[in-house]
Amino acid sequence: MTEPAKNPEPLIVTVTATITDGQVVRWFTSEFSAKRVNSIVSASRNGVHIDAWLHEIPEGLLDKARDAWHALQRREDVKHLATHYSRFLSDDLVPIQPARD
Repeated sequence: MTEPAKNPEPLIVTVTATITDGQVVRWFTSEFSAKRVNSIVSASRNGVHIDAWLHEIPEGLLDKARDAWHALQRREDVKHLATHYSRFLSDDLVPIQPARD
């Protein structure tokens, strides 16, 4: 039996606004996949979408996606989940720096 994926690298998370779905949270395994918008899991107010084999999804990620979906249904802002953002009209992926006290 295959174990759940244990990513040695932290996942890249983006939160983008769309016209049809409002905010969408996407989880990526690498910068390469993020630049091509090839997420393994995404969440919008419509639900959680999985685009990977279940054994490839890191443990706990589906719970995070489900929590994001519920927050989006309540019209909450989920930008705090993002670890990176894309520059406008570019495929540059920029890490979000944590706020300093």
